[in-house]
Amino acid sequence: MKSYKVMIVDDSNLNRLALKSYFSQLGHEIVALAGSVDEAIKKFIEVKPEVVTIDQVMPGQSGSNLAKYINNYDDEHGTRTRLIFISGDPLRQSLKEQIRVDQYILKPSTKDKIEQAIANF
Repeated sequence: MKSYKVMIVDDSNLNRLALKSYFSQLGHEIVALAGSVDEAIKKFIEVKPEVVTIDQVMPGQSGSNLAKYINNYDDEHGTRTRLIFISGDPLRQSLKEQIRVDQYILKPSTKDKIEQAIANF
C-alpha cells in the first residue's frame, strides 16, 4: 500500500489522536493536525498533504466548507488531494453533489475503516 502524507482535521483532540495512531500504524506520515477549518486551511497551504481527513461537524465552519476550499485549490493548482469525510451522520445527497470527497467513514472510525478507505483510492 502506498504511503501518504496526511492532515487530520477534527475539533475533538481525542479523535485527532486516534486517527493519528491509526494512520501511523498503517505506515502513513502525519504532516499536520488541525482542530478547526481556519487552522486547517493555514496548515494545508503550508504542508500540502496528499490526504485530508475531515470531520463534518465542527464549531464555526463545517467540514464541507474545508472540502470546497480544497476542491477549489486543487482545481486552480492542478493538484489532487484525497479527501476522507468522517462523520456521525450520513453524507446528504445534496452535499455529495457540491463537493468531491473520495471516501466517507461513518463514526466511530477504526483502523480497519481507515485502511479500507485508503485501499479504495
